[in-house]
Amino acid sequence: MIFLHITREWAEARSATRPRRIYSYVTAASLLAVLTLVTITEVPLWVFWSVVAVDAIADTILVRRWMFQDLLDRASQSDL
Repeated sequence: MIFLHITREWAEARSATRPRRIYSYVTAASLLAVLTLVTITEVPLWVFWSVVAVDAIADTILVRRWMFQDLLDRASQSDL
């Protein structure tokens, strides 16, 4: 049950504003582009896994920061 709550908050944080949605689309497009390059050309597979790792780390850091920021915004609005 807690996992579903965290997953919902994660999805809400990623799609809360337009720049966040654009970030999501850009990262998805970059992953697909690198996967396509690895599949079609002679680009080594480690390049794809490197991009996936960097994306996962950046995504985790940004979304956790966004979740915390959204929580602070809700708390400040409820105090008013």
